[in-house]
Amino acid sequence: MRSRIPAFAAIVFAVVGIAPLSADQPMERGPVLVSFDGGHQLAREASRQRLLSQILHYALTIDADGKPIGCALSYKFRRKATEIALCRPLLKYMRFEPARDADGNAVPGTFTGAIDFDMWMTQRGYLEPEDR
Repeated sequence: MRSRIPAFAAIVFAVVGIAPLSADQPMERGPVLVSFDGGHQLAREASRQRLLSQILHYALTIDADGKPIGCALSYKFRRKATEIALCRPLLKYMRFEPARDADGNAVPGTFTGAIDFDMWMTQRGYLEPEDR
């Protein structure tokens, strides 16, 4: 009997940014997510940590080059190794356009989001959402 680990049923992302006051003013914006290719790695770690059917909020610090350099999770784990293991796929596999200031220059910023680990356990393992 082989279990399958789904990528994710839902990943919710929110971008921290500042809206312009008028159409004449340049727009400042937070980092923009370009891609995330670490879904399977993150799902595997979430399964090991028994985060099935939980929502985990996170904040990533993004440098002026668009590289994630820091990670904070909404849930405080007893072991630092658990936090590191959950942050590792976010830091390694997420790609961003950097935040921009009012002049259009790349600046450091913060990207916040939530991951819904909507995985269902059955006797034969995990089910993809379409198999439920």
